Amino acid sequence: MVARKKDGKQKVVVAIDMGSTADHIAVNYLSENHVRPLFNSKAQYTQDRLQYERGAINACVNISDTGPAWIGDDLCASSVQLPVKFIISHGKGVMDDDNPLVAELRRHDKDQKFQNRCMKGMDMFMEALATEVQKLCGSKCRPLEIVEIGLSTPAHWSLDVEDRYRQIFHETFPRAARSKKDVKLCFISEIECIAHYTYDLIDLLVPEEGRWRFRLVCNEAAGQEGSLWLQREKLKPSSEEIVASHNVELKLEFYRSSNCFLVKPDEDLHFLHCGLGLEADGKFVALTEEFEESLKRRIDRRRKKNQSRGPNPGDANCRGKTPASPHKKRKRDRSTLRTCRRRCNGWEGQSRRDISAK
Repeated sequence: MVARKKDGKQKVVVAIDMGSTADHIAVNYLSENHVRPLFNSKAQYTQDRLQYERGAINACVNISDTGPAWIGDDLCASSVQLPVKFIISHGKGVMDDDNPLVAELRRHDKDQKFQNRCMKGMDMFMEALATEVQKLCGSKCRPLEIVEIGLSTPAHWSLDVEDRYRQIFHETFPRAARSKKDVKLCFISEIECIAHYTYDLIDLLVPEEGRWRFRLVCNEAAGQEGSLWLQREKLKPSSEEIVASHNVELKLEFYRSSNCFLVKPDEDLHFLHCGLGLEADGKFVALTEEFEESLKRRIDRRRKKNQSRGPNPGDANCRGKTPASPHKKRKRDRSTLRTCRRRCNGWEGQSRRDISAK
């Protein structure tokens, strides 16, 4: 039974992840603890999946030389396509000066007409997001109430950029999509999103006791494609010497230039990329001695809990010793039941033919 409010609305949390090419929306139904993606209803069956996953919302603003701005997958040879992400941050934190998208935005930095068209396109983008959210929440058969909206932000965004994003979101995201009352708005850095993604794989990340260090590495596989790796290194207890090193591939892929998506670390951002640990709530933190101790205690508790449950049938040591399947057990139960029925009717010891003759 799904828990609902007196007005019949089910509470949900909406998560919006804005990428440099596309935007993804996910809805968490709190009473079911289940997350479902929210697709772009206007373009789910027309996109070619060459740029991004089908059903995503194009997160770029198209600006021509003289005409108005527009959004969507339709392109024009005389227009420039700028990510909404760059418009919000003015390209701040992107250290690749050769990036043509950021260069175009900075070239028109003092062109007020160009900036106004950028803002107009961003309003249209926010309106497209709100339309999909409002369409979902306004369903008559399953009305929803948004209690919180989570927005992902790049790890290199400063607080002033987040404040700008918050202001733009409140001004452009229609109030109807945020329900009638104020909704909690929170920002989650992309590094925290990865932490939540990998939190269920804690045994994979930390397979045994010891001192571990993690690094996020953008691996360019071929051409303009890249993938994100979590480089795991085991260190000696009293030194920085690496005992073992392994790479864990995160199922995240980047298209175009990798520098458009993952900023190269510098001294100020180094703590975001090196020496990371996972907190209990799924956040990446600096790998301090206190955290290592708490992590050790957590692993010990999990190990004791697994031992109290007994051996896992999926383990290599228990293969071949699995109990009889429920299907076979049911067969034995049915046979016993038939025998009991025959005894009750005085049929014990008689053949099926004798029974039918009666």
